Amino acid sequence: MHTIDELPEAVSLPISAIYAPVGGGDFVWVVDSADVVSLRRVRLGAIFDRDRVLVDSGITAGERVVVAGVYRLKDGEQVRVIR
Repeated sequence: MHTIDELPEAVSLPISAIYAPVGGGDFVWVVDSADVVSLRRVRLGAIFDRDRVLVDSGITAGERVVVAGVYRLKDGEQVRVIR
């Protein structure tokens, strides 16, 4: 497990963005330019500020990630992005 200081290129997300299905693993739903979601495996680091988690790998800064309703989505589903 790493801290924010050890991984300055790491991304932080709300814990609600993490999809952890019964079969195991940690994932996020990434939204592409056509507002379609795809599931991506991530490696998690430290939890901080009560509701944030450090993502060590799997996504990069600037990618759009679903932060609510992650257990209702299906791969390839189109979503409405709220800005």
